[in-house]
Amino acid sequence: MSAYDASALGALVGFIAFLGILTLVLYIIEVIAMWKIFTKGGQAGWKSLIPIYNYYVLYDITWQAPIGFAYGVMFFVNTLERNKIIALPGFLSLSISLAILVLHIMQSIKMAKAFGKGTGFAIGLILLQPIFLLILGYGRAEYVGKEE
Repeated sequence: MSAYDASALGALVGFIAFLGILTLVLYIIEVIAMWKIFTKGGQAGWKSLIPIYNYYVLYDITWQAPIGFAYGVMFFVNTLERNKIIALPGFLSLSISLAILVLHIMQSIKMAKAFGKGTGFAIGLILLQPIFLLILGYGRAEYVGKEE
C-alpha cells in the first residue's frame, strides 16, 4: 500500500466516522425534541427513547398510530436493505423508499397542524426536521390536537 493509498483510506475512515458522529448527534437532538413533543401531546416523554416505537407514538399524537407502525416497519426494512442485511428486488426497495418519503411529508403537515402551525412550518419539518422538532418541543407551540 502506497502512502497515497494510506492517506486516502485514512481520509475515508475519518469521513465515515464524522458521518456516524453527525448521525448520532442528530438522533440525540431528535429524541430530546420528541421527549418534549410527547409531553405536550399527553404521552410519556420516555417513549421517545425507543426507536421505531417513538414514531408509532408520534403518529398517534399527530395522525393515526397504525400508520406510524407501518412507517416504522418500512423504515426498519429499508435500513436492513440499505445495510445489505437483506436483499429486496429493486422495485420493492424503491417503492418502500418512496412510501417512507410520502409518509414523512404527510406526517410533517399533520404535525404542524396538530401544533397550530402552518404550511411554512411543515416545509421546515420536511427539510430540517431536527431543528423544527426542537422549535416545536421547546418553543411556544401548544398541542391543539390531531385532525380527524
